[in-house]
Amino acid sequence: LAIPIMVMITVCYHYGWFEAAFGLTLLLAIQASFYGPAKYSYLKELVGMEQIAAGNSFLQSATIVGILSGTAVFSILFEQLIPHGATALAVLLPAVEPLGYFLIVCSILEFAMSLRLEAKTELDPTLRFPVGRFLTGQMLVEDIKLLHKNGVIWRSVVGLAIFWGVNQVLIAVYPEYLKRVVGLSDAALVQGIMGIGGLGIIIGSLIAGR
Repeated sequence: LAIPIMVMITVCYHYGWFEAAFGLTLLLAIQASFYGPAKYSYLKELVGMEQIAAGNSFLQSATIVGILSGTAVFSILFEQLIPHGATALAVLLPAVEPLGYFLIVCSILEFAMSLRLEAKTELDPTLRFPVGRFLTGQMLVEDIKLLHKNGVIWRSVVGLAIFWGVNQVLIAVYPEYLKRVVGLSDAALVQGIMGIGGLGIIIGSLIAGR
């Protein structure tokens, strides 16, 4: 799904359709929210229960590295592509159209790499996702009850939810703070400063895995 979405986003860049590009980017994020749990669910099969903590920390670190490096690279390219002093969306979006092509290539590469994943255990062909229980919220209630049975896991889930909640607020507000208060407008430098927080997450994940 990411490939056709990225193609449509690039078309929006070409024609300067900001609202459509924004909506499709949101759709891409929704697609990623489904992709994330699928990625983590494969982890146990990949590394086994004995290495689940270490595997989880490595996956978390690799994910953060991917986010930080992608953000840094595209911020630098964005700064290079936009015309100096340009503010009109009709000028900005077509100028960054090459980034869309780059993202399409990345999406195709991601899809190609996913095809290399192999199941180590035979899957039960009779298993079906319980859509009804999911839509009514019954599965959510069952999962929360299951989490409550283990205090350590429950507190970890709550702690992570609070951590990422605060983290997302800071990510949204911090660049604007640097621009208005500090007077820093270089996108690449702003993302580099924010990346320091990501390094902390990486180190913390590896320590937790140990």
